[in-house]
Formats: sequence, C-alpha cells, structure tokens
Amino acid sequence: MKIKNNYIFGSGISALIAKYYNPSYVVITPDEEIGGQIKKHKNLLMTFHIHNHPLTKALLDELKIVYKEKRLRIYYVYNDKILESLDNKQRLNFIKNKMSEWNYDNNSVDFKDLNLSTTSNYLDILECDINELIKKLQPKEYIKGSIKLVNNNRKFFVYQDENKKLVTKNYDKIINTIPANLFFPMLYNYKNNYHFNYLPATFCLSSNKSSFMEDESMYYFYDSNLPYNRCQPYAGGYVYEATGIVDEKVLSKYIENITAVENRYVGVIRNENVDDFKHIKFLGRLAQWDSSIKIQNVIEKAKLISNIER
Repeated sequence: MKIKNNYIFGSGISALIAKYYNPSYVVITPDEEIGGQIKKHKNLLMTFHIHNHPLTKALLDELKIVYKEKRLRIYYVYNDKILESLDNKQRLNFIKNKMSEWNYDNNSVDFKDLNLSTTSNYLDILECDINELIKKLQPKEYIKGSIKLVNNNRKFFVYQDENKKLVTKNYDKIINTIPANLFFPMLYNYKNNYHFNYLPATFCLSSNKSSFMEDESMYYFYDSNLPYNRCQPYAGGYVYEATGIVDEKVLSKYIENITAVENRYVGVIRNENVDDFKHIKFLGRLAQWDSSIKIQNVIEKAKLISNIER
C-alpha cells in the first residue's frame, strides 16, 4: 500500500481538529507553540466560542473534556438604548459600524450583506478549558517550518525549516488552515479573482464593569461617540472590541481600569468563500475567508475529508 504524503498547514484550532479526524496527515507550522492565534494571544483571546452543537459536544465527550452549557444573551445598544429587535436600517448600521474603522465615516460605505453572526438574541455555547482542548488535540509529532511556496499543479511545496534551509516536499493532499490572504500569494502558478479585504481590530481588557451591563452577556454597540462596537465578559474582566487600531490613550477616555490592549492585523474580514481545489482543501474561518464558519463547521468538513480518504 502506497504511503500517502498528506499535510496540514497551520497549528490553530482548525488544524488540530483536522489532524484529530485525519491522523495520517502531518502538521507543518512555524509556531513555537501549538495552538495558533489562541496561544499567541495569551492575555486576550479573540471572542472565541465553542457553539453548543451535537458535533462539538461529541468531540469534547470523546476527549473527556468537561464542559458547561451556557446561554449568552446578546444585547444591541443603539445610541444608548437597548433594542429588543432590529429593523433593516438599524441592522445595516450595526454592520457598517462593525465593518468600518472606528474613526471612519461609514455613511460612504456600501454593504449588501445584512446577515448578523446570529439571527437570535442569544448564543448557546459550551464553556470549557480551551488550553486543555488544545493540549488533548496536540499531535505527538509535527514539522516545524514556514510554508514559502506551493505548486498545486505539480503537487509540491517548499518550506523553510528551523535552520533557515529550504526543503521541498511532494504531496498527495493538503488541508490548509493558513489564512487565505497569506496562502494564495504562495501559489505562484495560480491566478485568482479573490479580494481578501480585511481590517485590523483592537481588543481591550478592563477590570471595570460598565454601568450599561445588566448581566454577564454580550453587547453590540452603534454609537458614533464610542470607539468600540462590542463588549463581553472575559477572564474575570470585560473585553471591548474596536475595528481598526485604537491607541490606548483614546480607549482610556471611554474605558476605565484597562489591564491589557492587543491589536490584530486581521480582525474583520469581508467574506469571499474560498473554493476547494482537487488536492487542497481549505478549513477554518480565515482559510475559507468566511466569518460565518464555526467550530461545528470545521468538525463537519474535517470528518468529510476523512470519509473521502477511506
């Protein structure tokens, strides 16, 4: 039986799930620590949630990870007023606010997609120890290296190893979890019409509970006087999120008791929905460049890839 040369690019949660359901694949990552963005941002996680879904429950049960079912209420604060429901104009304003830099006049921005991340006023999640999840999904062995070039016609790629040496590998299949805006420029023989538009985001952790917070829930804001557009409880404090790079001095005018500030260069994306290749599959929110991708979608696709391989 021919040994297949199958690889997973990346080491974030999507890559680890891909590896779990496709154990014959070899993970390649430049990261010093397995876990991708979750491990890189130790002080502030992105607003990362494991949604309550049969597939996510099954994975946590298989890994023997204790979890707690929780319902997060979602509030929409529109110019200082909490709304029970949104009409189309209000919905559009919330989306424009999220998809525009904090100090930019979004009236000149056109958005046709009126879909919010959830159609209800709550989010059902599974609370668990994310670090334990990463630890249990961590592969025993992986290749430490940075992908530099991919030839999808002749089916080989080049990576730079720990000693700065370029290594060429032939492949049969690849599961890519690297962000699409980084992956596609490495396909030197592939022409695409994708436009990977994105905006940076600023995350601010505060120990102070603001007066507007009625309970431990998630709040979205539309207010031209505020730099942030979302706030939620996190790690004993509260995370405020703003689109664009916001200086801490500016944030401190609106948020008291700031304990940490982090900037992410890819914070908000405009969906492109990347199509799979015959021998390369894209897995995860940034690899598929689709903000609607959730953990259950990653599990479902990883299992599908596994079934096709059999």
